[in-house]
Amino acid sequence: MKNCKFTGKTTKGFCSKSVRNAYIKKYGSIPLGFVIHHICRNPKCVNHMHLVAMPPSEHIRVHRLYNAYHDHLTQLYEERARKELDSILNS
Repeated sequence: MKNCKFTGKTTKGFCSKSVRNAYIKKYGSIPLGFVIHHICRNPKCVNHMHLVAMPPSEHIRVHRLYNAYHDHLTQLYEERARKELDSILNS
């Protein structure tokens, strides 16, 4: 995503203080028990338009769906590349 602002650090996959502060500055307090999700998939981004508070279970579900989709695309590209390589080698 464009306009990712990068500052601060991440520690063991958890949001840095700057990410949480960016969310709080724009939207107010983070609901109790919620985590911050980066829709841009850049954990260092502090652009408030890329930050969404959600329950941990939803956050895990979103990442699993993305990872499954990414794995599926990777498999399709690998199969396509193998077919193209085979056709080149067999011609």
